[in-house]
Parts: sequence; structure tokens; C-alpha cells
Amino acid sequence: STHFIVTADKKETLFEIKEMLTAFLKGRGVTLSEEKILITHVSDGFDFLRFNVRKYKGTLLIKPSKKSQKRFTDKLHELVLTKGKALSQQELIGTLSLVICG
Repeated sequence: STHFIVTADKKETLFEIKEMLTAFLKGRGVTLSEEKILITHVSDGFDFLRFNVRKYKGTLLIKPSKKSQKRFTDKLHELVLTKGKALSQQELIGTLSLVICG
């Protein structure tokens, strides 16, 4: 699966680019998934590859998406409260360190 981010100064330009991109891909036997296309202003933000991207007061902010943050905290919760009960303190710290550092 291929991901695209297209930026433009006007919404109309984005729709023109979408049409050109659709024609380009169609010529190669590929189609765009209409339900996965999002045209939004960068100040409203959007999620892309587990990150939330938005512009706030002229500054571009890129941070983990809420869904990604929840997945991470759920993983820590499961590790500490479920699997962690059978681990020694040193083993638990070592395992948590691996998860937190990636």
C-alpha cells in the first residue's frame, strides 16, 4: 500500500491534483481508495502513519496520534498488570525499557 500527502495553497488545486493523480494511476492499473482520501486544512490536522500532523500558530506540529498513544499505553498496561506479575523487578524493568525505547 502506498501513501501520499499532497499539499496546496487552495482546495480547488487539491481537487485538480486528485483528478490528475487518479488518471496517472489508472493508466498503471491502480486506483485510489475514495474512502481513504482526506482533503483538510493543515490547521485542522490529520493522522498519517501513526502520527498526527497539524499547524498551530505558524508552527508545524508532528506527534504520535491519539490512537497510537492508546495502543502504547494499552501495551504497557498489559505488560505491567498481566505479564509483569510473573516477572522479577529486574526482568520487568528490562522488558519495560525495551518497550519504551522501541
